[in-house]
Amino acid sequence: MFQIHYCDYHVSERDGELIYRPTGSGDYLFLYFATSMKVYREGQMEIARPGACVLYTPGEEQHYQAVKGFRNSYVHFDGPPGLGQRYGIPVNEVFYPCGEQETDGILARIHSEYLTRPEFYEEALDALMRQLMVCLGRAVHSRGSDNQEETDLFRRFRQARYQVLSECGKDWTTEQMARLVSLSRSQYYVYYERFFNRSPKADLIDARIEKAKNLLTNQALQVQQVGELCGFTSISHFNRYFKERCGCPPGAYAAAKRQEEKDNKGK
Repeated sequence: MFQIHYCDYHVSERDGELIYRPTGSGDYLFLYFATSMKVYREGQMEIARPGACVLYTPGEEQHYQAVKGFRNSYVHFDGPPGLGQRYGIPVNEVFYPCGEQETDGILARIHSEYLTRPEFYEEALDALMRQLMVCLGRAVHSRGSDNQEETDLFRRFRQARYQVLSECGKDWTTEQMARLVSLSRSQYYVYYERFFNRSPKADLIDARIEKAKNLLTNQALQVQQVGELCGFTSISHFNRYFKERCGCPPGAYAAAKRQEEKDNKGK
């Protein structure tokens, strides 16, 4: 569980204010800079622009100074070891995630919960810190490339992917999906696999199978109806893909779920 020791939001200090903790603060420190900062590490100095972040791990030197005006948000906290590796977040160095507004919004909510401490605030803070780590990990991955055009394309692909998977019962063609991001069919395949490490077809089939597993618990629906609702135009294709991913045909899966429900009621 994440435990916050102290945090502040959009706090201002004196111009040129210096923070220097040679052996760290004894906990994790997440910094979000709203003004330019000089960040020192191993005898080197880097100018961090507004929007930059640093995640210091316990025991690491914390050494930074405002270039001029000083304004930042920060959280001192305890959390699981190996946070950086787990979420793919750089540690003890400056990084620039995309999605600054989302990061800033989470930090504002963390600060509010920490100060006001309403009912269940500890659980809320734990959830918000996990959300922050996920947000940062995704934002770092989204930036991925220094090429701004490719970063913008990744955002468009995420939006298009969500639309396709949330409407997985639709009879999508690759051409239709490619039009959502204004690319050709071949370009769409190349970028999709680069961004998501799988093909658009495999992604869509998995979404359809997950939806089918839920619908098969509704005894008012026949197997063929479920397949149609999930975008399978052929019952044989539905049966084949379902068995490949679930180890049994959809009819057997539905029967097993009904039996499981009966057994649970009998306990």
